[in-house]
Amino acid sequence: MNNRRILVLLLLLAALAVTGWWLAREQKPAAGGQGELFLPGLADALNGLETVVIKRAGGRVVATLRHGADGWTVAEANGYPADIGRLRRLLLALAQARVVEAKTARPERHDRLGVEDISREDASGIQLDLISPAYSASVIIGKTGVAGGSMAYLRRAGEDQAFLVDARLDPGRELRDWLDRRVLDIPARDIRRVTIEHPDGETLVIEKPDPEASDFTVLNIPEGRKLSYPGVANSIGAALAGLEFDTVRPAAETPRPAGPPVLTRFETFDGLLIEARTWRVDDGHLVAFSASAAEPPAMITAAPAAGGDKAGEAGPAAGGESTTDAEPAADADTGKDPASRAAELNERLSGWLYALPGYKTDQLIRRMNDLLAAAD
Repeated sequence: MNNRRILVLLLLLAALAVTGWWLAREQKPAAGGQGELFLPGLADALNGLETVVIKRAGGRVVATLRHGADGWTVAEANGYPADIGRLRRLLLALAQARVVEAKTARPERHDRLGVEDISREDASGIQLDLISPAYSASVIIGKTGVAGGSMAYLRRAGEDQAFLVDARLDPGRELRDWLDRRVLDIPARDIRRVTIEHPDGETLVIEKPDPEASDFTVLNIPEGRKLSYPGVANSIGAALAGLEFDTVRPAAETPRPAGPPVLTRFETFDGLLIEARTWRVDDGHLVAFSASAAEPPAMITAAPAAGGDKAGEAGPAAGGESTTDAEPAADADTGKDPASRAAELNERLSGWLYALPGYKTDQLIRRMNDLLAAAD
């Protein structure tokens, strides 16, 4: 074999070596083969996690969730309770996620999967930092909902290898996504009476005789006027059903608006009293809630409304909310006496001012004229 042939052979061997190295870098996982857990050890460490940090593009912290004596809270929201359901679902999905396929290990291609470094200003993924004394991990969640929603692209921060994993992941991208936005959930069927007192002295009262009544009766309708339709007040009675906030602020750090609030009292059939105080502010309304226990008040007997609008007539609930929920909601049937329920609600709600969805706030500040048809 002459020198020329030896040289050609050596060049071919070198080319094969380079190709093999490139393929290994592109396809071979840094850790975790097909079918293996993406984050081995996380399942055993879940109960000991103390902090979960959620970051997005530019390394900006979306939320810092901490586990303490008050459970999981969100530091950026002054320690407001975290959405435990979302956190639990995400952590369990990550703990059970198994590798389907090793994808690219080339950083310049990470953006195709949404797992580029989170420090980049144009990063599209979400990074989770999981921290505890015995376990820690940082994972970048890229594109989710892959393959019909059951898979996602993941990469461990600090490693080049990206993976396709079998997991349904829904990482919150905004602070509000990580807050427990539930305020109250008392269905209209449990509400006996609602009283709305405006600072100018106008008072609106609605009530019904029993939980099975279809519509609330509006008391003291002016002579010569009538309701727009029989169930026009039902949306007021349903205001506390499935009530969630848009934003929340600590009352101690929020300047109280000038002037008295609109005071709305919801009385249940079993003697629970919920009071909502609503202030008008520059960007909408803020509402403070409190609870107490009281003897169920005597019913006010009202004559049928003018124009044939009587309590008990079927009528649509404004805003599309049912007033005859088949099953009691979370705050409605706990098996506890009203005083105990009120104490639990106050512990959770006191000290906070809530901005509610507009269609809910509207029900807390209704006036008589809002419920009546135009004068003939």
